[in-house]
Amino acid sequence: MALPIIFQDAAVVAVDKPAGLAVQPGARVRVCVVDVLQKQLGVRLFPLHRLDKDTAGVLLFAKHARAAALYQGILGSMRVIKRYRALCFGRPPRECGDIRVPIRTGTAARRCQVVRAAHTAYRVLRATDTHTYLELTLHSGRTHQIRIHLAALGCPIIGDDKYGDFARNKACARAWGVKRLQLFAHSLVLPCACKPLVLRARMPVHFLRALDAVAL
Repeated sequence: MALPIIFQDAAVVAVDKPAGLAVQPGARVRVCVVDVLQKQLGVRLFPLHRLDKDTAGVLLFAKHARAAALYQGILGSMRVIKRYRALCFGRPPRECGDIRVPIRTGTAARRCQVVRAAHTAYRVLRATDTHTYLELTLHSGRTHQIRIHLAALGCPIIGDDKYGDFARNKACARAWGVKRLQLFAHSLVLPCACKPLVLRARMPVHFLRALDAVAL
C-alpha cells in the first residue's frame, strides 16, 4: 500500500488519508497510516493532528522533532484554517451559520468530565429537501466535533454510527449501498512567510458515489 502524497518538503509531509485506516497503532489496529507512511518514505514521522479512522482527507506529519514542535504550535493557533466536507440528512435552518454547542470531553467511566466550548462554522454547498452537502470550518478542535455539532443541528452525517440517525443510515445502506461516514478533511491552510500553504484532498470515491445517490 502507498499513500497519496499531497505535499512534502524537508520538514513535513501531507497525505490524502483514505477512510477506514487508523492514523496510529492501537490494540485493534493491524495497519495504520504512521506505519505505512514511515515504510513508504523511510523516515520516522510525527503526527501533527488526527483524523478519525473513518474520516478521509488531509493529514499532516512532521519529519523531525524540531518541525513537530514548530508545526504543533502553528496548528494550535487560530491562524490555521481547517475545512471539511460532509453529506448530511436534513437541511440546516440557514444557508450558513455557526454552531456553538459545548462538548463534554473524557469517557463516561471517568469520574471527572470537562465541558469545553466548541465552534463550527457551516456553509451549504448544495441541498435537496432531504439531504445537504456542507462545507465546515473548525474554530476549535474537540473530539468528534463536527459529528456532534451536525447532530445537534438536526443534520446528522450520513453513515455516522455514533451520533447519527441509525434508522436512516440503514435505509441508505439498503437503498444505495451508502455505508461509510460521509465526512472528509477537504483542506488545511497553514500560514507561511511568503504565502499560505494550501493543502487539499481529493474527494473520496465513496463520497462522490453518495452525492450521486442522493442527487447532489
